[in-house]
Amino acid sequence: MYFAVGAPRVLSERLAERDGAFSPPSSATAATAAANRLSSSSSSSSLSDDDYANPRSQPAVPPAVPNDADADAAAGDGPAAADLLLPTVQTIASTRSTSFQDAAETLAALASPAASGAERRKDLQPGSHGQQQQHQHQQNQQHQPTILAIRKCPHAQLFASITYNTVHLWSIRPDVLLSKVVRTQETLDEDGENADLIWKPDGTQLVVLTNEGFMHFYDIIELDNKLFECYFRSTHHMAPGPGENKAFMNRVLRFRMALEIDSGTQCGIGLAEEILICTNSPPSILSLFWSGEVNIAGTIPLTDFDFIVDPKDCKSLPPCHAITQIVLHDERYGRAYVAQRTVSDQQMSADMEAPGQDQWTGHCFYNESGDDVPATTISFNPTFTLVAVGNLQGVVHVFDLPDDVHQVVHSHNMAISKPGDAKAPIRLSAATALSWTHDGYALAVAWIYGGMSVWSVYGSLLMSTVSEDTFVHSSDGIVDNTNELFFTGTQDWVEVIVDIYVLQFAKASILTCDSWSNSRHVCLLQDDRLLLYEGLYTDVDATSLDPMNWETIQIPSVYLAENWPIRYVSINSAGHFIAVAGTRGLAHYNTLSGKWKLFGNEHQEQSFVVRGMLWFRSMLIVACQDVVSHASEIRVFSRETKLDHANLLHIERLPHPVLVMNNTDSHLLLYCADHVVRYYSIHVSASGHRLQLRPQQAFSMQDVVGGWGGTVQAVARFPPPGEISIETMIHNPFVVLRNGSLHMISKRGDAWEALQIATHTEHFWISAHEDEIEEFSNTMWAFNGASVKILTNIIVDPVEGVDSSFLDAALNISVDYYPLTVLIQKGLLVGIEKRLSLSTSLDISQFGTDAKSHLFLQYIIRHLLILGFEQKAFVFSSNYQSLEYFSHALEVLLHTVLEEEADKKVEATSESLLTRTVRFVQRFPRHLEIIGNCARKSEMALWKYFFAVVGDPKAMFQRSLDEGLLGTATSYLIIIQTLETSAVSSQLAVLLLQKSFEMRDYNMGSELARFLRNIDEGENMHEAEMQALGQDVPRSDQLDKSSEGLDIAYFDSLINDHAKVVLLDQRFRDLGYYATLFQINLGEWLEREQYVSKPLWTVPVRRRSVHSSAFESGAGMGGGSSANLDDSEPNVPGMPRKGRRPSARGAPRRPANRREEEIRNLLKATLRGHFPALAILLGAMLLDHHAILDVLETEAATPMFPSLKDALMKTKARGYRQLAKHLEHALALSVTHVP
Repeated sequence: MYFAVGAPRVLSERLAERDGAFSPPSSATAATAAANRLSSSSSSSSLSDDDYANPRSQPAVPPAVPNDADADAAAGDGPAAADLLLPTVQTIASTRSTSFQDAAETLAALASPAASGAERRKDLQPGSHGQQQQHQHQQNQQHQPTILAIRKCPHAQLFASITYNTVHLWSIRPDVLLSKVVRTQETLDEDGENADLIWKPDGTQLVVLTNEGFMHFYDIIELDNKLFECYFRSTHHMAPGPGENKAFMNRVLRFRMALEIDSGTQCGIGLAEEILICTNSPPSILSLFWSGEVNIAGTIPLTDFDFIVDPKDCKSLPPCHAITQIVLHDERYGRAYVAQRTVSDQQMSADMEAPGQDQWTGHCFYNESGDDVPATTISFNPTFTLVAVGNLQGVVHVFDLPDDVHQVVHSHNMAISKPGDAKAPIRLSAATALSWTHDGYALAVAWIYGGMSVWSVYGSLLMSTVSEDTFVHSSDGIVDNTNELFFTGTQDWVEVIVDIYVLQFAKASILTCDSWSNSRHVCLLQDDRLLLYEGLYTDVDATSLDPMNWETIQIPSVYLAENWPIRYVSINSAGHFIAVAGTRGLAHYNTLSGKWKLFGNEHQEQSFVVRGMLWFRSMLIVACQDVVSHASEIRVFSRETKLDHANLLHIERLPHPVLVMNNTDSHLLLYCADHVVRYYSIHVSASGHRLQLRPQQAFSMQDVVGGWGGTVQAVARFPPPGEISIETMIHNPFVVLRNGSLHMISKRGDAWEALQIATHTEHFWISAHEDEIEEFSNTMWAFNGASVKILTNIIVDPVEGVDSSFLDAALNISVDYYPLTVLIQKGLLVGIEKRLSLSTSLDISQFGTDAKSHLFLQYIIRHLLILGFEQKAFVFSSNYQSLEYFSHALEVLLHTVLEEEADKKVEATSESLLTRTVRFVQRFPRHLEIIGNCARKSEMALWKYFFAVVGDPKAMFQRSLDEGLLGTATSYLIIIQTLETSAVSSQLAVLLLQKSFEMRDYNMGSELARFLRNIDEGENMHEAEMQALGQDVPRSDQLDKSSEGLDIAYFDSLINDHAKVVLLDQRFRDLGYYATLFQINLGEWLEREQYVSKPLWTVPVRRRSVHSSAFESGAGMGGGSSANLDDSEPNVPGMPRKGRRPSARGAPRRPANRREEEIRNLLKATLRGHFPALAILLGAMLLDHHAILDVLETEAATPMFPSLKDALMKTKARGYRQLAKHLEHALALSVTHVP
């Protein structure tokens, strides 16, 4: 998918220029000018010798000069022309001196990290015929011509662009300039500047309209030489790009003739046999054959259109649907019309002297009253029969265009009100350009002040350059430029635009081949590669999809060079096999081995065109059409053999080409061009080397629905309940997606009937047997631009057909991205969204594609609760309780219902939706947590209303405390602190703190203490403010005891008491971690507590080496360290060291691990706090005799050694007895060396 984007001039500027230019000369003036031009042209050379020097620019045929009779007839001398008020047409000979430059030019690629990783830029250099002009281009860029129009040829890989004096012919692949015509100043003065261009659909001619009412006809001549012919003297590694290896013959533009329209030209459309031109004054539709001859029957003044409000203001003629239908645009009042033409047979009747006249009927479908926002541009989508109308406010209105032009109805709108996630609105002004993709699935929109967006056919925003990064608001509210001109634009074009940007987009594989297996995967097709997301069925937390799970699969360049673009992509259900098909042939890929298989015989590859394909087990079923005989067939290839017609497993002849196809297990469904649905059963031989397709059923859709036609997008069979067999499939309904309308075709008795189940559908998803969930079976998901329609529990009766009551229970879910598939077992919708970021430092725009998931559980549950099916909702939800995000889904459900009910001020009765939802949530084990989180995420103003339904928050707090849900209890405490008095909340806070100590959840306890201190500080600040204002602060004895605030001193005493408990329990690592969290200076605290704590070795001590794996780490520590402990060497006053031998001490050893480091830090704190008993014990745990000796050599600790020795000798742990003996020996030596 590509969009070529150019930058036009300001709309008002163009309108003023155009309106001022259309003052058609009189017939005499036109004839005189024509005669003078003919005489001057005949005396000059039409083509210089230099033009013929290049064989690529040599015309294939001599110039064709119309004869005088044709010129007279075209001039309006006949009575028919006068009666119809036809515009005067002057035929100008084509012997005008015109400069040609036809050499192919390779365009430089402009690297840009777009969605595809590349953005190509075609630099136009009009009029660059010498170094002098090139120098002038560099010195004075503002004098370069601005691109006025870009038009793609409908049925050829060509497009053209024009400036005021040049016409450029481009090939799409390869991206080169084929030919360029530079008009002389003489022709500009006589005929006016280029204004617009019109293509002949087959790409053999184009017409350029000028602002003086002239039409310049150009023939596109195909030369004998190829566009590119590369020769290499030795082995090379150059690989052609996608589509660049085709035998694309070179083409040149050749001026043929000019016609002058006295009434002026506005715009026009090119049909296969004629051109329809909208003239200016008088306003009319002029029909010309491509030879330049006037088609009298097709020409009519707009005054004859009774459905046009003001014919003289109806000036635009956008592209039409077909030969019978056009769209008109009233530029002055911004009205939009649709007109339908009945073409006459051009036969003279017996009583008529002139050919029959074409008949027109029409209708004004937009702004008929003139009170709406005026329309500025219109574009037609023939695939889906839609008309897009852009208006002055930048909004695009889309209308359905039925066969009856009087039945046009509004479909949907496309509008950007805010840039990205910003809250401030944005004004984009007029929409100046609309362009549908070739397949009709996307619409590009551009605005007058720059910027563009791309939308899906039914209104999903796929991409936009309007974002917070690319746009800012100026003082007057108009969007201003913040970076490069192309993406953001300015309020006025200060630079001329000479560049064409080609932006590549990715297309979802489901839109190329809407099959059952394709709908199970997220796969994007780019120009030369596939992007396959592999994490759908492997990600543990599918709510946050990993961007690293995108796999890039490069399509072989040897296949793309000949068969670009890729039209079909098919993936098997497991995602292991992928097949692609371009203009000819096919290729398939194995994701497990990473290898491609292509046809070895190129002639076989180029002999057929794929019309659809899908996987059945390891076999690829392909609907194709022979290039030579145009015969339609079904061919079955095996993945395990080479791609060769000799290895085909089966060939099935078909009377008509296949439009779409699908399969359900071993049952194949075809929708053919004759609108006949054909059902085949697939039978595989025992050896697996042969396959048969046996026809089981066929009927015409035109017999089911009268006037059935249009574009068929997909077909699928609805899986029957239970075992799938031929008998059950024959009677089971199937689904057809046509022009965005989803129909279910079911059999009632012996007749078939159609039931429309959804509109504006881009693709759909049908559940299989493996997707069945209790109370959620036989589901269908219809995806449109803005929402997803869910149809559940579709009941099919073999005799009565489909019960349409399921439509009454349909559910619509709004989404802000493009959904592609459904993960029923995970309760998720998965799709993609675009991301655009702008780097102002590097001046580049970076695009990205992200996979996105969306929970749908809460929508289904809410829908069932609204219908009163509480038990069904519980049974359905029970299937998802094991998912880690199930509680989150219930929170979202409860929060949504709460806000809706509160906004509507619904009384909370026993049957209200909120009451039913609360009752439903309370049936799950984690309901206390769900209700608490929901309340915390809601506004405080809703709490009273909410808990009037849910219950007393104090009771829920107590239940949370009893079940050990401290986090949930904290949520309820915050709520109670708001709804109740301080006395109540402080009492509950004490209970919560004690419970956290009991469960050793010190993190929770510290957070609670911090929260309470903040409340106390807030109250103190309030008192200080009252004193500063001179207000009286009530004394504590004047306060009501029931409203007393928090007692922080009491909380501090609780914290201090529990620290003693931790110390006496000898959980020393817990003590350090506890002191860190509660901000206790452990040294000072130990110094205070040493006189009130009994000796530690008088209680049973768990003396274990810090190196033992059995060392108790303590609950709730989380591996934390004692951050408040001082790591510096202890300086203990009053503990002088006694003399010792110099060799008695060694260098301090580095801690072996983190636990040892924490114990050492705690040891230093005990020394600093003068707590020798604990210091000795910690040293013993570390087996650090140096630290123990430092303590024992003090006078206060020396008497402790006998008790320590006795405790160590009785301990059976390894190393402690040796430590006791070593300490005894070291102390004895210390005493001996005392002077």
